[in-house]
Amino acid sequence: MPLPRERLAIIVIEAEHCPLVLERILAFFAPRGVTAFTIRVRRVGRVQIVELEIDGATEKVRTIVHHMRRLPMVRRAHAEAFADHYDPAHPARAKL
Repeated sequence: MPLPRERLAIIVIEAEHCPLVLERILAFFAPRGVTAFTIRVRRVGRVQIVELEIDGATEKVRTIVHHMRRLPMVRRAHAEAFADHYDPAHPARAKL
């Protein structure tokens, strides 16, 4: 069953460039029953930016962001509404 776009949240995590960052971030989600619909990873200099689209209707979003900020390699973490980033020119981003 598709999830409406307005219920999605994007969690953005900026971390030190390290080969284990993505593995540690994803390991955090698995036991909490949170599914990332889309995962984007990019590198800017020495910073690795991980964007995960998850169900934003849950209270878990705030908890996840709080715990992500506590990881030693994470510089910044915050959540945004998916609808703020929806671009009709790229509708594939909204397909689930």
